[in-house]
Amino acid sequence: MLNSNIPDSANSGDYLYHSGLTESADSGTPIVCDKPGNHKGWGGNVLYIDGHTRWQPASGGKWSPPF
Repeated sequence: MLNSNIPDSANSGDYLYHSGLTESADSGTPIVCDKPGNHKGWGGNVLYIDGHTRWQPASGGKWSPPF
């Protein structure tokens, strides 16, 4: 039996994925982030290539993904 909580595609879940990156991408490049609205528009978590995460607060009441 399949788990119905598994997204059908990379962007159908709760996160957005930055595709097309290569090994030469800068360690500070964001690769995954929350979709807008996951945190009621207050901001979102961002995962970077080097493995660190950062909370990015909304600007002007609206949060936009960094890519």
